[in-house]
Amino acid sequence: MSGAKGTIPERLKKGAEILGKLWREGVHCGEEWSVLCPEDNPLEAADCFCEPKTRFCNAKKQWLSLVIQDPREDFLGPMGIREIEQGPFGMLLTMIGSEWDATGVTVKFNFQNIGEHGIGPKGIMTRQDMVKLFKEPGTLSAIVKLMKKFPGMKVEGVLEPGETDIPVPASNNEENWQDD
Repeated sequence: MSGAKGTIPERLKKGAEILGKLWREGVHCGEEWSVLCPEDNPLEAADCFCEPKTRFCNAKKQWLSLVIQDPREDFLGPMGIREIEQGPFGMLLTMIGSEWDATGVTVKFNFQNIGEHGIGPKGIMTRQDMVKLFKEPGTLSAIVKLMKKFPGMKVEGVLEPGETDIPVPASNNEENWQDD
């Protein structure tokens, strides 16, 4: 991820692509996609414990150091910066949907009361779709089941309750629906 060119959001997406490429090539970190932050500074990721460091370890650390510089207001946490999530799925939780999708990696996600399904290019939906669905958890179960039955289905957006102003294109066979 050297030779920093482009905006921070562009660099984060490119870095995510690099992380995914390294992962698929078998270049991993002993801590995989997990993230640790020091107790005295939860806004900065700690280095992994791998020795020697792999290219994945170095790319992950560099990507995480760039996250807190992300200027997009939509992703700022309560501390006024984009925050790093700790834990075994820290990278997945820290990345926004388009960044995770850029990795090209599919992960298994256990949806409560629905079961385990893949999120990513080989799964039932992208991470961006999953983020949209979590905005309306009441419909999550039904949509996940539909996506499993109809591969390739995409989530365009989530409507607010009572919102019904959706243009529906006319069908070529609409005359078959009319009453005689």
